[in-house]
Amino acid sequence: MGQKPSIVEVERVTSLVNDALKKLEKKASEEEIQTTYLVLSSGLKSQLGSDAKSTALAYLYALEGVSSWVLQTATKNVLKGKAEGLNPTFMPSTADFYRYCEKLESDIRFRANRLLKNLEKPEKGTNQKAPMPSERIEKLQKELEEILKGIEG
Repeated sequence: MGQKPSIVEVERVTSLVNDALKKLEKKASEEEIQTTYLVLSSGLKSQLGSDAKSTALAYLYALEGVSSWVLQTATKNVLKGKAEGLNPTFMPSTADFYRYCEKLESDIRFRANRLLKNLEKPEKGTNQKAPMPSERIEKLQKELEEILKGIEG
């Protein structure tokens, strides 16, 4: 079993998690959504007979309120064929792409909140879990730093 993380480690990771959650609050602009549509429509095959202007407008309506970072990450994942549940060849429907963005953000929020919960110091009791080992803290800290790089970059 690893040793208990120091107060400094806990504060640093807590700060990183809170920064990541704060950056998820920045919503994508109209321009970012239009860029996403243009990139996806250029990089993937579209359905035959689909109207580009109507599809672009549908993307704008569907993706309103999505986090800027999530939108960028989802777009990159789709283009790389790494978007679980989406076809790597064809442009995703607005509903499918929105659901993928929603799941991506939900997963990040879940991991961040779980990490914050694990960092809380429980009182020594019989039924309580041991504090998170230092090695696990370091691994999660690196994961969060990668997330933050994506949000900032």
